[in-house]
Amino acid sequence: MHSIIRSLECGRRLVVRVLLAGVIEVGVSPVYLTQVFQQVEAMPLYRYQLRLRLARALDLLGRYDDLTSLSMELGFSSHSHFSSAFRQVYGRTPAEFRRSIRRR
Repeated sequence: MHSIIRSLECGRRLVVRVLLAGVIEVGVSPVYLTQVFQQVEAMPLYRYQLRLRLARALDLLGRYDDLTSLSMELGFSSHSHFSSAFRQVYGRTPAEFRRSIRRR
């Protein structure tokens, strides 16, 4: 079961598939799997998934001119939700971060 949890990658659909596979394979509920995930990783599954999406954003920032498109590609409900989450984790908005990279 720990291998299932540790193999999570970026993407909402993959997380759901992994959880469903875990439910089928192990015979436990999704709630139980998310509780075990929190115990193993010391953070809730949704926060872990958010961190993965934001880490992916760092990789893709230079390839997107339109940050709204990037936010939708990463599964955020809006550009403002993406910017807010990004700022909370990295201390600046995606636009500010991209400008600082381009200056170098």
